[in-house]
Parts: sequence; C-alpha cells; structure tokens
Amino acid sequence: MRRLILLALLGCQPSPSIESAAPLNVLVIVADDQRLDTVLGAGSESCATPNLDSLAAQGTSFSRAVCMGSFSGAVCAPSRAMLLSGKGLPEFVQKPFNPAYDGPLLPEVLREAGYATFGTGKWHSGPSWFHRSFTHGDKIFFGGMGPHTGLAVRPFDPSGNYPKEQLYKEPTFSSEAFADATIEFLQSRPKDRPFFAWLSFTAPHDPRTPPEGWSPSIDEVSLPPNFLPEHPFDNGELIIRDEQLAKTPRDPEVVKQHLADYYGMVSHMDAQIGRVLGALEETGGSENTLVVFLADHGLGVGSHGLLGKQNLYEHSMGAPLIFKGPGIPQGKIADALTYLHDLAPTVFDFTGVQKPTLLDPYDGKSVRPVLVGTQTEHRPQLFTAYRREQRAVAENRFKLIEYGKARTTQLFDLEADPHEMHNLAKEDGHAETIARLRESLAQHEDQADMPKLARRPNIVLIYSDDHASAAVSSYSEELIQTPHLDRLAHEGLRFTSAFCTNALCGPARAVVLTGQHSHINGFLDNRSSFDATRNTFPKILQKNGYETAVIGKWHLKSEPVGFDFWEILPGQGHYYGPEFRTTEGVVTREGYNSDIVVDRAFDWLENDHDPPSPSC
Repeated sequence: MRRLILLALLGCQPSPSIESAAPLNVLVIVADDQRLDTVLGAGSESCATPNLDSLAAQGTSFSRAVCMGSFSGAVCAPSRAMLLSGKGLPEFVQKPFNPAYDGPLLPEVLREAGYATFGTGKWHSGPSWFHRSFTHGDKIFFGGMGPHTGLAVRPFDPSGNYPKEQLYKEPTFSSEAFADATIEFLQSRPKDRPFFAWLSFTAPHDPRTPPEGWSPSIDEVSLPPNFLPEHPFDNGELIIRDEQLAKTPRDPEVVKQHLADYYGMVSHMDAQIGRVLGALEETGGSENTLVVFLADHGLGVGSHGLLGKQNLYEHSMGAPLIFKGPGIPQGKIADALTYLHDLAPTVFDFTGVQKPTLLDPYDGKSVRPVLVGTQTEHRPQLFTAYRREQRAVAENRFKLIEYGKARTTQLFDLEADPHEMHNLAKEDGHAETIARLRESLAQHEDQADMPKLARRPNIVLIYSDDHASAAVSSYSEELIQTPHLDRLAHEGLRFTSAFCTNALCGPARAVVLTGQHSHINGFLDNRSSFDATRNTFPKILQKNGYETAVIGKWHLKSEPVGFDFWEILPGQGHYYGPEFRTTEGVVTREGYNSDIVVDRAFDWLENDHDPPSPSC
C-alpha cells in the first residue's frame, strides 16, 4: 500500500522531547464519515491525501481506533459528544444532539486553564456546549449535514445566544470556509497564551459534491474487497436515509461513482488541511503544537452492500486517528485497541492540564503511554453498539457481532480476514471462541448499563378448542380454576372484549392465520379446504428469518404451508393413541393427545430448532 510504504521508508525518526518550556498548543482536526482506508489502506490508492500522508509520516497513526457506536442513526452526534467529553456511549444514549451532560468538556477545561480556545465547522452538540467551550470562533455550523456550498453558518457570539438572525449562507465550499476561519485564528490569535483549535469539517459526509476536478475517474476506482450487491440479512437498519442513496441491489458502477465523489471530497479536504498546517508553521506554532487528526467514524460506501455508517463493521466504526507533536515517534503505526474518545484524556496528558476524573470502564483513557512507547497495548477488548439492533466485541484477532432483529451471529478473524468477508460462526472449530466472546459481550452489556440488544422475540401461540372465557378463572371463578392461564393473564395483558369472527373451528383458524374475514380468505365453513397459496403470518415470519412449526389440531384440510416443521391431527383427532399427519406420512403416538402435542412441541424446540433464529 502506498501510504504504508511511505511510512516504512521514513521509519520511526526521533522527535523533539515531550517536555517543552512553553505550554503546548493543540490543533484538533475532525473529518466527517471518513474511512480509515482513505489514509491507510487499499482505498488510499484512489484517494490522494498528500497532507495527511505527511502528517502520518511525521507522527503516529492508530490502525484500530473505533467509535463506540450510537443509539441514533446520526452516528456522528454521540461520537462528537464522546470526543469532546471523554465519556463513553452509556452517557449519550439519550439526547445526543443537545446532550444533557453538564460535566467538563475538553475545550472547556483548557479554556479554564488559560488557553485561547477556537471552534469552527460542524458542531453537533448544541449552542450551550459551544458557549462553554470557546473564547473564539467563526463559521459555526450547528447541525449534522447540509450542502457544502451555501451552508448555513454563524459568526461567533460571545453571549452564547446565537439568534436565528445571525445565520447566513456561506458562499465558499465548506472545507475551504472552515480552513479559512482556522487560518485567520492562527494568524490573529493572542500570543500571550497557548491555544486550542477545533477544526471540524462536514466533509466527506454526503451530499458528495466535491469541487470540479477533485474526483478521480470511476475507471481509476476499485470496488472495496468486501463489496456486495446487498447485505446478506436484515441488520435492523437497512431502510435508513443513508441506505437509500442508491438502489438495492447495488450497481457496481453506481457504487464506483459514489466512491469517486467520496474520494474527491477527501482529497479536497486534505488540500485545506495542508493550508492550515502551512499557516501553523508560518505563524511559528508548528514545533510546539500537538496536532490530532481523526474522523468521527467511517462509512460503508459499498462495503457489505451498505452505504451508511449504521453498522458495526470495521469500515464504519473504524476511523483514522493520527497524533503529531513533541515526543511522538514519527512514521509509527500503533495497532493498540483504542476508542476515538480516548482523545480528551490524551490531550490533557500532553498539555499537563489538570484532567477531569474519567473512571467508567467505557470512558476515555489516555493513549500517551502507547504514543511515547512505554506500552504497546491499550485495551484488551472494544465493545461497540448500534441502537438495540447490533452489538459487537473485538479483540486483537477475533470479533463477534450479534444482531437482534435477524438473531444472527458473525465471527471474524481480523488477522486473516481484515475486511470481514468470511463468517466463521457456523463453521466447525469456533464454538469455544464464540462462547467466550458471547460471555464477554454479556458482561459488557451488563457493565455498560445501557439498553441491551433487542432480539426478535420467539412466539408461542397456544390455541385451545371450544374454550369459553368463562372456563378461565382469571375471567370467572364460578366454573373452574386455571392457575397457569391465570399466570399468563397476570404477567401479560387480558382482553375482555375479544370475539371470534366465525364460530367454527376451521374458519376461525383461517381467520387467525390470514388476518382476513372468512368471506375474503375463502374458508367459509368446515366443509371448505384452505387455499394454501394465501399469505399467512407464519409465511411472512418464515421469509424474515423465523423458524416456524405447527403441532396439533390444524383442521384446514390442505397441508400446512409456511412451516419448517408440522405434525398435525387429521380433523379433530383422537384423544388416546392419536394419529398425526407428518411430512413423512401418518404416525401413531401412544398417550393422551394434549400431553403428546406439548411433548412434540418441546422436542422440536430443543432438538430441531436452530437457536440463533427466532421461532414461532
């Protein structure tokens, strides 16, 4: 890879001592939706980033830095809240756009320590956080996304009110405008105190509209190794806006165009970063400034059939993270497991500013020991989450992803399969690894104290025959005691005005299966035969990943369709020694009908049903 070769040629050159007579300045540059492989990886072959290459060659890059995840489709909102606070995802499950968190923020702490603090560009955390954080600012975008030309921005308001009348449409392309504001600050900043500058781009977030001449030809663009026309199963977030930017199945040429425009956005942003770094050097701050470049997370752009970032694959949760400054080795690539929100405590460590207490296991943790070479490992595992749909735990080698809606498990060997193309979960020889990582995942879910993975529920439909509500004691105790049905009523919801639409066995069952009245589904009386081509809820569940079974009375004459397993009574059936129709013919079973039906249901659940799949 071009960039890896470049870094290898430069080697780990010595850097100035970490100790400095003057307080350390800090410049943090944040990209929006930028994949790691646009700087380090195969994708960088099509994406020109000479200034980021140079920054990486002069500093240390992390290859396993990830966003912890999100409980919002706008993953950037909680990611930026984590970056600014050093707090982990459990803090920002609710209100990621205007966080309720009132603890210390990275720029706020530096401001209180005497720093001149400056902010420009995308600010996804509300005006109050911005007001707490900065003494200076310009071209401020309070929002998540917008057009790159004509973006609605604001000037700095020392009062912190930011009224609507301040809004204006910035005529300059967003990346250039934010770079201009930063350069102006570097040139005019107070010289009697150190500075902290937060430059936050809206690129390369869509709309992918780079200035003319910046995108490579699609003939120069390769599809990612893990390109798929569509994701192989429903990950719980396939209809969100990001995934609607191109039709499914994905057309390879359309994806190439998306990639070309995406690379154009990155390359144009890289040129603006070069301008800022040039101004830093010209104003005499280069030697005594900690420069950090990172993105809030990555993006799919065709990988695994996905376009967005609402997933836990490496291409979407992983992002570039580069540190350059006094005492930091040059040309080094660290593979320590790192959260992007390790940024805040790391900056506090380098500046020597009294840092706030970050004690939660998912809070940020300074990577300075890794940067200066006193340790090589940082965290034993990374726990990531997306809404209540997906959970993952990753180690140096293996990564486990669990999906709630599809009840699917993925296991990847990241050393042998960095693009996560080969799911080992259903292959022999990995049961022990899966069990160990599942245990770790359960521990993380308990420890993180946030909403757990919401799996699709199993469904058990218990259907009795000719059973009046008066014969259930939770409705009436005059006739009989039914403690177990009463338990269902006590632990669930009991309807008091539920009615049958056709008081005959077969038609009533056809109504339940189809959700249609008898005159619509065609099964009018017990002399009819059910039309098996009609849509039923078991068919729909089956098509969406459920394993389905029906055991006991059927009474619809035609054979069951939409079931993975069926064992039914002919007509009403006999109570003692009943015969059952099965896919393999008629079998006779000894015993009492109700006992047999329950035993056969347990047998299917315990021996034939595949547990990762939900059952009905």
